[in-house]
Amino acid sequence: MGNMNNNCSACQNTRNDICLYDAPLGMGYIPWQTWGDVYDLNNGLHAGTIFPCLDKPFTGRWPSK
Repeated sequence: MGNMNNNCSACQNTRNDICLYDAPLGMGYIPWQTWGDVYDLNNGLHAGTIFPCLDKPFTGRWPSK
Protein backbone atom coordinates (compact mmCIF):
# COMPACT_ATOMS: atom_id res chain seq x y z
CA MET A 1 0.00 0.00 0.00
CA GLY A 2 1.87 3.02 -1.21
CA ASN A 3 5.45 3.92 -0.49
CA MET A 4 6.02 4.09 3.25
CA ASN A 5 9.51 5.62 2.89
CA ASN A 6 10.15 9.23 3.81
CA ASN A 7 11.15 10.08 0.23
CA CYS A 8 8.79 9.52 -2.66
CA SER A 9 10.61 9.70 -5.97
CA ALA A 10 7.37 10.13 -7.91
CA CYS A 11 5.89 13.12 -6.13
CA GLN A 12 9.02 14.50 -4.42
CA ASN A 13 7.32 14.14 -1.04
CA THR A 14 9.85 14.45 1.78
CA ARG A 15 7.35 14.52 4.63
CA ASN A 16 6.43 11.52 6.77
CA ASP A 17 3.12 10.76 5.04
CA ILE A 18 2.35 7.98 2.61
CA CYS A 19 3.03 8.54 -1.08
CA LEU A 20 0.03 7.20 -2.99
CA TYR A 21 1.66 7.25 -6.43
CA ASP A 22 1.92 3.46 -6.64
CA ALA A 23 -1.23 2.67 -4.65
CA PRO A 24 -3.80 0.42 -6.36
CA LEU A 25 -6.86 2.04 -7.88
CA GLY A 26 -10.29 1.51 -6.38
CA MET A 27 -13.09 -0.31 -8.15
CA GLY A 28 -16.50 1.27 -8.54
CA TYR A 29 -19.83 -0.49 -8.83
CA ILE A 30 -22.63 1.05 -10.84
CA PRO A 31 -25.82 -0.99 -11.18
CA TRP A 32 -27.68 -1.04 -14.48
CA GLN A 33 -30.29 1.68 -14.70
CA THR A 34 -33.57 0.64 -16.29
CA TRP A 35 -35.63 3.25 -18.09
CA GLY A 36 -38.87 3.90 -16.28
CA ASP A 37 -41.10 6.80 -15.37
CA VAL A 38 -39.61 10.26 -15.80
CA TYR A 39 -40.51 13.69 -14.42
CA ASP A 40 -41.80 16.42 -16.67
CA LEU A 41 -39.39 19.27 -17.44
CA ASN A 42 -40.30 21.53 -14.50
CA ASN A 43 -40.22 18.75 -11.89
CA GLY A 44 -36.98 17.38 -13.32
CA LEU A 45 -35.26 20.76 -13.16
CA HIS A 46 -36.47 21.29 -9.60
CA ALA A 47 -35.38 17.82 -8.43
CA GLY A 48 -32.07 17.81 -10.33
CA THR A 49 -32.96 14.53 -12.05
CA ILE A 50 -35.64 13.33 -14.42
CA PHE A 51 -35.82 9.91 -12.74
CA PRO A 52 -38.12 9.72 -9.71
CA CYS A 53 -36.25 6.69 -8.36
CA LEU A 54 -33.09 8.85 -8.08
CA ASP A 55 -34.86 11.75 -6.37
CA LYS A 56 -33.63 11.27 -2.82
CA PRO A 57 -33.99 14.28 -0.53
CA PHE A 58 -30.90 15.24 1.46
CA THR A 59 -31.64 15.01 5.16
CA GLY A 60 -28.10 15.20 6.52
CA ARG A 61 -28.38 11.76 8.11
CA TRP A 62 -28.80 8.12 7.15
CA PRO A 63 -32.38 7.11 6.29
CA SER A 64 -34.20 5.38 9.12
CA LYS A 65 -34.97 1.69 8.69
